[in-house]
Amino acid sequence: MTIINPKQVLTIPTDKYIELYNLDVSAYIDKKQNFAYISWSWAWHLLKIHFPHFIVTHHESPEGLSYFIDPYTNEGYIRPYIIDLSTDKYSVSVDFPMLNFKNQAIKIYEEKYKDGEPNLTPLTNRMEIQKNVFRAYTKCIAMVTGIGLKLWNGEDLDNSERESYISRILSLGEVYKKDVGLEHPEINKIYTMTNQDLLRFGKELKGEISKLEKEEPKVLEVQN
Repeated sequence: MTIINPKQVLTIPTDKYIELYNLDVSAYIDKKQNFAYISWSWAWHLLKIHFPHFIVTHHESPEGLSYFIDPYTNEGYIRPYIIDLSTDKYSVSVDFPMLNFKNQAIKIYEEKYKDGEPNLTPLTNRMEIQKNVFRAYTKCIAMVTGIGLKLWNGEDLDNSERESYISRILSLGEVYKKDVGLEHPEINKIYTMTNQDLLRFGKELKGEISKLEKEEPKVLEVQN
């Protein structure tokens, strides 16, 4: 994270941020593997509707590249930020890792040997770089304004964590089935849910069970 002069830090009013965080973006959502996301074009569109004077850009590396390279991991990252053209204020910039289609960090160079000598070969191409720049723009818009930020709930779940969460939901499903006498209608859909939908469903199911336990006499009466 890069901190600039506090007097020039771009912020938006809390009530506006909350409004945009709760904005219904379902019409703009695409899905890929276990993730739901807004394409950069829709994110830009929504940004310009609510903040006409805002633009998104990114820092360049000392070599003039659109990305930076972590010297320890050899992984690339983008450093985007938003400018308010009406005030010349800038948002705090955050580093976003460059990812491949499997949502894994991209190694920028691969060390190969030619005639016994090491030769660093780039693993990225212009299209891959551009996709990551726009992906970073979308996340930057979300962090600064709240637009679509809910979609990244659960993004940090890796496969093992996802499987563990599914196991917990299945256990909750058994509790629900025992209380109601029927299987929850959504329980068989969990394997195809995005991580975000999985987290949402888990919380909702837990809430339903808590509600049922509070109304236990009534539930028992219905079952009888």
